[in-house]
Amino acid sequence: MLVEIQDALQHLRQYVPAGEPLERHIGAYATQMARAAFVKSSRGRASVGSVGAKRNLPDSRDVAAEFDHLVVLAREWPRVRSRAMVRCAASARVENRVTL
Repeated sequence: MLVEIQDALQHLRQYVPAGEPLERHIGAYATQMARAAFVKSSRGRASVGSVGAKRNLPDSRDVAAEFDHLVVLAREWPRVRSRAMVRCAASARVENRVTL
C-alpha cells in the first residue's frame, strides 16, 4: 500500500505548476498535492518542470518512518483538500473571465 500511495503522489507532482518547488512542511505539501489533484481532475494537463522534483521523504528503506509520514499526510488531507478545491475553483473562474 505504501508503494501505491507514493506512486500516486509522484503522479500528482506532474500537476504542480512548472518551476514551483515542492513544499517541505507536511501541511503545505498536502495543500500542494490537493491543488495538483484538482488541476488533474479539472483540466487533465500536466505541467512541465516539476515532474522529477524530489522532496525530503523518509528513507524508503525505513518503512515505519515512511508510514508515519503518510499518516500525517492523511490527517492533513481532508482539511487542505476542501480548502484547495475552493481556491482552485475561484482561480479557474477568474481565468475564464480573463480569457472571455
